[in-house]
Amino acid sequence: MSPVLANIYLHEVLDKWFLKNYASYNSVIVRYADDALFFFSIEEQAIEFLEALGKRVEQYGLKLNADKSRTLTFTKENHEHFHFLGFTFYWGRQGSKIILKIKTQKDKLIKSMQEFDAWIKQVRSQKDLKTIWLLAKAKIQGHINYFGYQMNIPRLNHFYNQAIKSLYRWLNRRSQRYSYRWKGFNERLKHFPLIQPWEKAKLKSIGWDPYKGIYR
Repeated sequence: MSPVLANIYLHEVLDKWFLKNYASYNSVIVRYADDALFFFSIEEQAIEFLEALGKRVEQYGLKLNADKSRTLTFTKENHEHFHFLGFTFYWGRQGSKIILKIKTQKDKLIKSMQEFDAWIKQVRSQKDLKTIWLLAKAKIQGHINYFGYQMNIPRLNHFYNQAIKSLYRWLNRRSQRYSYRWKGFNERLKHFPLIQPWEKAKLKSIGWDPYKGIYR
């Protein structure tokens, strides 16, 4: 219910207000539930808007998240970055060019790995191996479906490798005897892979327009 209620409430409190008073070719809002980005071409406008935004939401009994609410000059020259919806957006080099890049936000990556580890620890003795394997595959694929961008492969690999280690560790603790040796575990991965090779996976790319914001 939370995202639904946020969309209904903030459509009135934020979206309509921004579109009426600030929106233009050079001033853009990007919002998902209660997370939002605002793009301005002039720094002074961004600073003034942030102050007005704080007053606006207070009128409706809301409060800005102080840790997330800030202004930054997001250009190729200043090496700034920002987090949005579990991703870190930053400028990075690709060959001789500097382009917009995206990667899984560090604390989100750590949380995802911890949650997978806790899950396999819990279900290892509750379900048979075939079911655990299928569920693990679905969980890993779900992570890739969301964070699966071409330039994010290093962090996708990190998540996958940690998931494999969790599977190996906890499946071998279902009884006093080892269920697998590492060689046998890798043989199972070959016969029943949990992910496709990255070159065959349908990973996404991103685009960037300084006036239209980020699109996927």
